[in-house]
Amino acid sequence: MPDDSNRGGWLRGLAAGSSRKAGDTSPRFGKPLEVAVDEKPPAAGQSMQGRASRGLSFRPGQLFHHFRLQQQLGRGATATVFRAVDERTNSVVALKLLSLTDDWPDDLLDEAIVHPGAIIVPAALAAAESVDAPGSRLLTGIIAGYEVLNRVGLAAGVEPAHRGFHKTTVIGPVGAAVAAGVILELSTEQLMSATGLACSTSSGIKSFAAGTGGGMMKRMHAGRAAESGVRMAQLAARGFTGPPTAIDGKFGLLEVYGGKTARPELLTANLGKDWAMTCVYVKVYSCCSWIQAAVQQLVALRGPQPLKPDDIRQVRIGVSSYAAKNNGEPAPVDIMGAQYSFPYCAALALVGDPTDPGMYLEKDIGDPDRRALARRVELYVDEQMEAAYPKHYGSRIELVLASGERRTSFVLDPHGMPGDPVTDKERSEKFARLASYAKPASRVDDIARAVLNTAVEREVTLICLGLTGKNVFARLLAGNVPVELIKNTRIPVLLFPPDHKGTI
Repeated sequence: MPDDSNRGGWLRGLAAGSSRKAGDTSPRFGKPLEVAVDEKPPAAGQSMQGRASRGLSFRPGQLFHHFRLQQQLGRGATATVFRAVDERTNSVVALKLLSLTDDWPDDLLDEAIVHPGAIIVPAALAAAESVDAPGSRLLTGIIAGYEVLNRVGLAAGVEPAHRGFHKTTVIGPVGAAVAAGVILELSTEQLMSATGLACSTSSGIKSFAAGTGGGMMKRMHAGRAAESGVRMAQLAARGFTGPPTAIDGKFGLLEVYGGKTARPELLTANLGKDWAMTCVYVKVYSCCSWIQAAVQQLVALRGPQPLKPDDIRQVRIGVSSYAAKNNGEPAPVDIMGAQYSFPYCAALALVGDPTDPGMYLEKDIGDPDRRALARRVELYVDEQMEAAYPKHYGSRIELVLASGERRTSFVLDPHGMPGDPVTDKERSEKFARLASYAKPASRVDDIARAVLNTAVEREVTLICLGLTGKNVFARLLAGNVPVELIKNTRIPVLLFPPDHKGTI
């Protein structure tokens, strides 16, 4: 571990963009906010399980903490508002839930093994909306959050993941706290407290990837990490203090989770020169990151049209030992299992459309022909793939057709990684495809334009205005509707922290 006098010092540079002076501990926060997780309620007849790949879903009658949801009142840029009953007091409230799905945005910082977008972007949007921050500060916060997530992820090494922790949500609260803290213009000392506090909210185990059924656990992880980071930044803004060495000090995050693979020197390696935003990996397919290269190659090897299961005799895939040990279930039982299964994803790549998230629903993964094909997929440890992991997520493919024809391929870095990045056109097309599940095409175009104009907007709420619906509850809680317009409505609004309550 580094010398005590230097611990935590690496983080101070990230507060340089703040306009606050050192020692200024006055609260800096605007409209209170509630950060949680939610997705569009399922359509009539559609099950919760059927929407699991789209993120957490809530519907009337469900219990969220101690609130029983009754009716969706409105949906905005960053949140959905529900009428709900507090079962402790039997009172009616309007509950604001921040929107978050597992597919948005679907990116990865490869060597750090963390997914930044699903945590950093929602946390940054919530913080920026709460203080009407300009678009430029929103982007600064996102960049800072990505940077910290990457550096702490690299410094923690691979031991957390190999021991079964979900590294994204172990490191995620720290990155979210920094993103929110920069946007809320915390002082350096407050930012240090926010990250110190966030370290104690780190959590998440990877039992969802065990092959026995993952449920919706992973969908919840990113939302809780985003929530924790924003709340810790808010606490720090109010004078709540945290340990300054909770990341790299004794009993800190790196020591406790990283163990023997922890490398605290990576926290500052080329700081200010190498930026995480330049090495983001964007997935092309809706499956685990180290399955991407295999799917890409199998699609290329099969040709422009899907094959029939009977056309294929065998598939051999050379991977790292970690992937061979943890991603070999040939008969996944649910959506999460399918996304983590080399055999299932390989079968899908050969006979279906692996870019379609719908192909991972239970009705598809149970297809008997596809399951039979998945059983003909063999995983083995390839020495080159083993040496390259985790810097590279490659694989070696051998496809044997029923005719006896043998086709082979090898890819070290799948398309979408920094060495072979997706184009702006591909990125836009992926966004449009995923967003179309929840929004009409015209709204998707509006969202894309708003995002592209983020840097020049004076207030994030102006960006959100182009995304929000017309319902006054969602818009009021986003700060976009004068209270006078609905002054006769008397539903209490639940806000964070608990001592901030209001009526609309």
